[in-house]
Amino acid sequence: MKFSETSKEGFISEDKAFEILKIYGFNVAPYGIAHSLDEAIIISESLGFPLVLKIISKEIIHKFDVGGVRINIKNFEDLKENYLDLERSFKDKIEGIIVQKMIKEGYELILGAKRDEKFGPIREFSAYRMIEEIKGYEILKGARGQKGVNIEKLAESIERISQLIVDLEDIKEIDINPIIANEEDSFVVDVRIKL
Repeated sequence: MKFSETSKEGFISEDKAFEILKIYGFNVAPYGIAHSLDEAIIISESLGFPLVLKIISKEIIHKFDVGGVRINIKNFEDLKENYLDLERSFKDKIEGIIVQKMIKEGYELILGAKRDEKFGPIREFSAYRMIEEIKGYEILKGARGQKGVNIEKLAESIERISQLIVDLEDIKEIDINPIIANEEDSFVVDVRIKL
């Protein structure tokens, strides 16, 4: 797989990163790309509320830190106000805006992998056995009256990220933050891939 445009830090855009994850079978929270308010409204009609809006920009990597992410968009009025504000605030620094279904229930986790120059691909979180060994395992199983997560689906996501970093040698680093795990599945909400 060949990659074309990246940021000056070497990151590919989030929408391109989502496409790579989908090829590898990840369950990405439903989304669409809007280049106008009308497109955002059409996308919102198919996804339903609540939504998240995120700018797509080669220049801005940490979108949340600069106000480029808006969460809990509850209705068309919220959508219009926040979409237009993002357009005004970031003008010619954005290529579009991701309109994404907000996943409300579950645990926010981080999955990552890196390619070490000496040792090759290194996973930050391994499958079933390592899930059982983390300090928060009892919480992931369900504790204190909270529902647990689907451990099998979470392990599948870990196996997929491992295969991805092995297969795609151009990728130096991948950071899925967060992946929201609940009793049904694990949903990728945000991702950064560095070449």
